[in-house]
Amino acid sequence: MQEVTDALPSSVAIVAGEAEVSEEQRAELAEAREARLQVLEALDRHSFWGQVGSAGTTPGWC
Repeated sequence: MQEVTDALPSSVAIVAGEAEVSEEQRAELAEAREARLQVLEALDRHSFWGQVGSAGTTPGWC
C-alpha cells in the first residue's frame, strides 16, 4: 500500500491543478485497498478473537 500511495502526486499539486491521478494509479490504489480489506477481514475472523474474553477479564492462556 505504501508503495502505491508514495507513487501518487501530492494532494497539494492535485488541488493546484499541477498534477492528476492517472487511471492506472486509481486502479492500483483500488487493488491495494481491496487487498488490505481482505487481510483485515481475515484477521477479524481469526479464532483468536473468540478466545480473548470480555473486557476486564483475562483469558486462561494469558
